[in-house]
Amino acid sequence: MLLQLQRGFASFTGFISCINNNINTMCSETVTAALSALCDAQPAWSAITKVERANVAREILAALAKDEWSTAGDWVTKEMELQRVNQPGSGAASRFTFGSIIKDFLLSIVAAAEGKALPPLSPALDGSSRFEVKLGMGAPGFSAELWTADAAGKDDGATSTPEATWRGGLPCAPGTVSLVLGAGNQSFLSLVEVLGRCLLHGDVVMVKHHPLRPWMEAPYAAVLAPLIRRGVVAQTQDEGVAASTALLVEPRVGHVSLIGSEATATEVRRVLDDAGKVAYPNPHPNPHAS
Repeated sequence: MLLQLQRGFASFTGFISCINNNINTMCSETVTAALSALCDAQPAWSAITKVERANVAREILAALAKDEWSTAGDWVTKEMELQRVNQPGSGAASRFTFGSIIKDFLLSIVAAAEGKALPPLSPALDGSSRFEVKLGMGAPGFSAELWTADAAGKDDGATSTPEATWRGGLPCAPGTVSLVLGAGNQSFLSLVEVLGRCLLHGDVVMVKHHPLRPWMEAPYAAVLAPLIRRGVVAQTQDEGVAASTALLVEPRVGHVSLIGSEATATEVRRVLDDAGKVAYPNPHPNPHAS
């Protein structure tokens, strides 16, 4: 498994293949059945185009607009209790941030599918192309920049992204599942990763919620309903170290994403190594990663 650190979100992502598995652990019947269903759905889902996936993104936006997620499972109250926050308005702010970030992410997927380019900025000193990325109401008053360069060192951003590029540089092997290990520090991070794997990479996804935030299953179910109905997303709760190990080494898991500490990523890598799962090198290393 490749572990690629993105320090802004402390996230790691990787794709793996299984040579052998001598670890005496097994997933529960429920998880095993969910993995089987996801694998069955994978071929058809991976074959759909970015335009079709953008239409699914619109369905998710409609689910977001229904606002059922905002009260599902009373997750905001539980978030405030976890963070030991009792200031007036903190719950509403947490809900607003969650919804705004997910909405902006989905809108960016729809815009890219329609061939819309980001607003260009003046080139960087090293010749890289620069584009403005509006962060929206999830981070009011802030913006970001995307720096790009093609093989010739120039990218005017005027053309639509090719399908192969859209699907990303970390594909999940055919007939396998992308496993997202839930974040313990923010409620929305794992959901962004699930949406990215499904809508950008064309993966089917199993998300295992963090033991600190089991209540996120309910709002995730409301937001991800269009994907769950299609059989391309399933959720499971944390059931302890042995169950998590069994899930990691399951041969049908072809990609692992986690949002957590480097120590956690190192331990995940150790489990995969012990299971004989082999890491592939990053086909698109990021020279600007910090």
